[in-house]
Amino acid sequence: MKDYDCSREPMMSDVSPISEDKDYQIHHSIQLTDREMAIAKVAAKIAVREVSDEFYRQVGKGLVTRILVWIGLVFVGFAMARGWITFPK
Repeated sequence: MKDYDCSREPMMSDVSPISEDKDYQIHHSIQLTDREMAIAKVAAKIAVREVSDEFYRQVGKGLVTRILVWIGLVFVGFAMARGWITFPK
């Protein structure tokens, strides 16, 4: 039986079922019960939700910035067309 290498991150390929009652083990030295697997699944779902929320927050922030830039450009163009903004010759 090999000892688990704690110097690297575990991967899904390291986890395999070892019995019909759904206990799991990693590298044949760490066994995970159904409760522990359920906790890990909930933690993974929370992590995915937080990562996707952060992604959408960043996309929204970029979208708002682009909209404000376009509004500014339209205003400057409108002001120049009306003669409110002129450049000295």
